[in-house]
Amino acid sequence: MMENILFVSPGSKGKVTPFISDLENINWIDHDIIYTKLDSFDYYSNKTPIFIRILAKLRFPFDEYKINLRLIEKVKSSKFDYIFIIKGNLIRPKTLKKIKNISNHTKIISWCSDDMMQPHNSSYFYLMSLKYYDLVTTTKSFNALPNELPKYGAKKILFQNNSFISAIHRPLIRDESNIINSKVLFIGFAEKDRFNSMNFLAKNGIKVDIYGSGWEKDYYQSNADKNLNINTINLDGDDYAEAISRADVCLCFLRKINRDLQTARSAEIPACGTLMLAEKTNEHEQMFESNKEAVYFSSDEELLDKINFLKSNPKIRNEIAKNGFDRCMNSKMSYPDRLKIILENTK
Repeated sequence: MMENILFVSPGSKGKVTPFISDLENINWIDHDIIYTKLDSFDYYSNKTPIFIRILAKLRFPFDEYKINLRLIEKVKSSKFDYIFIIKGNLIRPKTLKKIKNISNHTKIISWCSDDMMQPHNSSYFYLMSLKYYDLVTTTKSFNALPNELPKYGAKKILFQNNSFISAIHRPLIRDESNIINSKVLFIGFAEKDRFNSMNFLAKNGIKVDIYGSGWEKDYYQSNADKNLNINTINLDGDDYAEAISRADVCLCFLRKINRDLQTARSAEIPACGTLMLAEKTNEHEQMFESNKEAVYFSSDEELLDKINFLKSNPKIRNEIAKNGFDRCMNSKMSYPDRLKIILENTK
């Protein structure tokens, strides 16, 4: 049986849906995957016209690239068994309703990795469209509570842990590379609480390498201890995987603004074969067994103690890293594995 699957990613301009690179090699279904990336503006860029940024802040994003019209035309010209809409802040409710009128057998699926109950992550279009999705998937367990997604009409919700992209997130050390070896590494967006934690480590003699956006702000540059090596560049693709692979320990901080109990790095770091030292949550401990497949901390003092212990015990550190990697490989954490479960839940 052939399956036509349309992937729609109406996200920031130039960004690629993360799991697409893995989907071309799916071998568990006789399928024909069609992927369409529909660009939109990067609403928060300084180069974006101010009226578009204002509309985005008001949670009514402007459909500059006519994504809704193009999606409808695509459905008219081809038959799809499934339509995956990634986040979908630009997609209007009337668009989904029209798709159902054109092809009532088509299953429409929302796939989100952000906390969509937070205003900075969602739009009113998304919230008003929830009742038209056949399945809403989320990596935020609390979004499935009755007073969150169901409150806006979501009929069926599937919670899944975060995933890794096997084509990208794997142990990687290239012969010719500018990526340095790190004792302790963090890759991610600049936030004061995670800066303070890493600065605490630095002041206690731990060298920490940092990569990501936002770190160029004067607050971080002027207050950073000499042991903090702040790189104001984003790492992606092979550079991202290699930086993690070359680290002894990779830190995993959670975004409080997103109410994170896990994040994308929760799967990506172990998949690269490096020990993950992460904030302690029930979901983290469910994904990776504490002190066997990952290491967790609940305070800056505990974080420092754990790093010093791992630094003095490389054999234990390497064993935990290996166990975490094996858990990724054996527990079906890749995007194609998640996709299979999603399709099974729409039958």
